[in-house]
Amino acid sequence: MGILEQIHEKLENIDNELSELKDAAGAGQPHLIDGKAALSTDDAMELLGIGRNKLAELTKSNQIPYMKIGSRYFYPVSSLLNWLRITADDNFKGLNEDTQLKIIS
Repeated sequence: MGILEQIHEKLENIDNELSELKDAAGAGQPHLIDGKAALSTDDAMELLGIGRNKLAELTKSNQIPYMKIGSRYFYPVSSLLNWLRITADDNFKGLNEDTQLKIIS
């Protein structure tokens, strides 16, 4: 087997492994926590590690994704996880380079 065939075979193996990882991680599947696509106020507080007042403040100021059904508030898991990622990324980018290096090392 020539070098190009070996490279092609290795690339195919890597592609297959990536596909298996995506399947195992549920890529393309809806995000659920405890089988729920949206969290109650109490569940969102627990996930975020914040109190009721802070969650209410974030909700009323439209700083966090939510939906209101009747008088109850719900927090879609997918949107909430995306919000966490974006907020963390923005906070990380605001740090100076030395602090960023300390965090990732």
